[in-house]
This record gives sequence, C-alpha cells and structure tokens, in this order.
Amino acid sequence: MEGIDLEMKERIEQYFKQLAQRGVFGRFKRIKIRQILGGDYNLNFKVILNNRNYLLRLNIEPQSGLKNQIKYEFDSLRALEPYQLAPKPIYMDDSKKFFKNDLLIEQFIDGKFPNWKGESLSRICLIIAKLHLLPVKKFPFLMERKDPLVDSFTFAKQFHKKYSKRWNANKKVIEATKSIIEKSRSNIKANHELFHSQNIVHTDLVPSNLIDNGTDIFIVDWEKARIDDASYDLAVFFSNSAAIWDSKELIGKAERYQFLVKYIELTGDKTIQDRLEIIEPFLNAYFILWAANRICDVEEGKIDPLLGKRNLARYKKLSNLKLIEKYLK
Repeated sequence: MEGIDLEMKERIEQYFKQLAQRGVFGRFKRIKIRQILGGDYNLNFKVILNNRNYLLRLNIEPQSGLKNQIKYEFDSLRALEPYQLAPKPIYMDDSKKFFKNDLLIEQFIDGKFPNWKGESLSRICLIIAKLHLLPVKKFPFLMERKDPLVDSFTFAKQFHKKYSKRWNANKKVIEATKSIIEKSRSNIKANHELFHSQNIVHTDLVPSNLIDNGTDIFIVDWEKARIDDASYDLAVFFSNSAAIWDSKELIGKAERYQFLVKYIELTGDKTIQDRLEIIEPFLNAYFILWAANRICDVEEGKIDPLLGKRNLARYKKLSNLKLIEKYLK
C-alpha cells in the first residue's frame, strides 16, 4: 500500500459520508484510506470505517472491453456470494455523478499471497476446483467463448497482429511470439473438439488475485470472468510469464504435478493435462504480447498516467526477451 493524493482522499471521504447518510453504511466517526498498488485497469483503495475494511475500485479502463465493466464485476460477485470464494459486493455506482469513473465497493480481504508449497497449494487447488464445478446456469449474464480453443488462439493472433503494426514495437518480441503462435497452429485444428465451454473461469489467476487470510483462500478481481474451458484458468495459474507479473516465486514441476493430481481427483477432469499442453504455449505468447502492447500504450500516452507509468516496469519485466527465452522453454 502507499500514500494517497490529498484531493482524492478528501473526495473519497466525502463520498463515503454521503453513502452513510443514505444508509449504505452505518454512521462513522473515523475513516482511514490507503491506496493499493498493482491495479492495471482500476485504482484501488482500502477504506476503513469503524474497524470494518472495504475495497473501493475506480474503473479507469474496461479490461473486458465492456462499457458496463463495473456492473459486470458487481453482478459476478453477487452471483458468487453463496459459494464463499470471492469478496462480498457492497455497492456499485455507474452514475458518474460524484466520480468521473464507475466504481465498486466490496469486502476487503485481509491476507497475503499464498505460496505454492504443500498444504497451501492444496487449498488453492480446492478453491479453483470449487470455482470450476459451479453450475453455469446460475451465471446467465457471463460472457462465453463458444469455441474455447479456437477463440483463445484467435485472440493471441490478433494481439500479435496489433503489436506488429506499432511503430515502437520490438522486432525480436514480434519474431519470438510469432514462432510460438505458428508452432501451435496445427494443434488448434486437430484438437479444438477436446475443449468445451462448460466452466466458470476467472481468467486471471495470477498470484496477486489469490488472497490467503489464514483460514480460507479467496479469489479477487472478477472484472472479466466468463464461461470457458477450465484449462484457460490453469494455463494462467501455471504460466511463468503471467506469474512474474507480480511474484518472484514460480510453480515447479513437482508442485504442478501435485496440483494436477488433486485437481483431477476433485473435478474428475481426466483430460486437463492434455488440454494444458495444447493451450499453454500460445497463451504464454499472448501474455507477453499484452505487456508489450501496454508498453507501447504508455509510450504513446494512451494509458491513464495514474496507471501506465506506475506499471511500466512490470510490463517491461514480462516482455523482457531474456525472460521470454527462459520461461517459454
């Protein structure tokens, strides 16, 4: 966490006082506000009222491409509430009357990133398996990938095409990711029928989106959940290129094996490992291209300064050529 701009702090305090007057919260005497680092599309603040902790999310850019990004995330959290694997939604405001951004207030989960060892890894597996076993019919509003493997591969190709046309693109990154995507092409045609859009997937299971409060593990940041093949979530979870976004600790081969044995036991998904081998290579390329495109956006002034410059070092870390060579082996 870090300090907060005084003007923003005062504005948040005024907004929460208005909500208290309207009965959203009880009256409070003291309010503490701290900005939380790490958001790439949202500004996040921890707000403490009468010893109760809340998370305020101001949406700066719609990561999912939806105009109603905050409502989509609020609806996702509300539908997830009975299953106790995500924060509880408190309030959503897309009026833009007080802030120029849509906003979401939810339960703040106190805790830390879990590690990838032993009992902690088993608990992560349990919560991810629980997510993938949720009844899809309870989430009729979610986006869906009709042909999961083909659709995911198409997105990777589109990101590569977009990046290749940018004047400030790194040619070596273009060539390295092109090679990965082309090598995956034959697998797409031959194996797309193995993939089925039948699971609720989070789509961004990086370390910072898993919070261990000492008793339970929660998944946070639900702005682009969808109905897809479960392999997408696990490909992100196992991805070295995604993990280095916010963690120094990578999942080793032994931990991966342990996780998959437990996951198959819990879900009965006996082809998950085969599907992972198909989808992982080009998804790694996709993550790298995402970061490379964000670097170009920062350089061209297309990202809100409050977000882009703050995350620039992480974009560069993820699209670093030496790391690409190391982690894509």
